[in-house]
Amino acid sequence: MITIEQIMEQHQVVSSAWSIVGSRFDDGSALETHDQEKTELRAMIKQYRKEAVPDGWQLVPINPTSYMIDSWRIDQSQGRSLESSYQAMLSAAPKPDSNLPELLKPQSPEY
Repeated sequence: MITIEQIMEQHQVVSSAWSIVGSRFDDGSALETHDQEKTELRAMIKQYRKEAVPDGWQLVPINPTSYMIDSWRIDQSQGRSLESSYQAMLSAAPKPDSNLPELLKPQSPEY
């Protein structure tokens, strides 16, 4: 299981590798080393995210938001099933990525 500490350590490795690129200590392989370390960091983050939320599961707030409650009420007022209303609440739940540390958020390909 990947830990936040391991991810932070690998992030430091990536940062250190980047600091060497183009410096007098660069023997010509620093950029390639940096890219390899960055690839490893991305793999670690992907694995951490996968372990944190198994397939078929979703993170939701402990207390439902007003938007989630409104979604439930609307669905129920239309006579839909409990399962349908539950799904409406899940769909209305805020996505946890908005509260994750920047390092753990999904990255664009330019990262």
